[in-house]
Amino acid sequence: MGGNDGHLSFAESGLNEAGAYDPSTDTWRILEIPIDLVVVDALWTSTEVVIYGVEGYLGQLLGMSYEPRTGEWRQLPPAPLDPAVPDIDVVGGRILAWSYDPETDGITALDTVKLQWQELPPFPVSHRTESPPQLR
Repeated sequence: MGGNDGHLSFAESGLNEAGAYDPSTDTWRILEIPIDLVVVDALWTSTEVVIYGVEGYLGQLLGMSYEPRTGEWRQLPPAPLDPAVPDIDVVGGRILAWSYDPETDGITALDTVKLQWQELPPFPVSHRTESPPQLR
């Protein structure tokens, strides 16, 4: 889904598309993502596909969700993170998002019903004072 071909021209290159596979018919179909995203992460919540990506390489981290039963997309609120290297996961009905360094950048959670982001407490990081054991 989505992608990056090194150009800012998405529609002509098909990078605003995703594929849906139907195992009962062993076929694929094309799903057009309503906005042009360079998709950086995606997940399955057990009812919908959630994607987050950057619009036009320079924008904020935007989210979309796709509901296979209805065939509809909905826009999610932008993630309050640096869009450079985010990661998303689903935990307990909320979507967690963090960037490359959760210790300094923080972790946020999206309530998928209220569609509001909430900053979570800082990630507990242990600072090692000794080197890890060497493998032999």
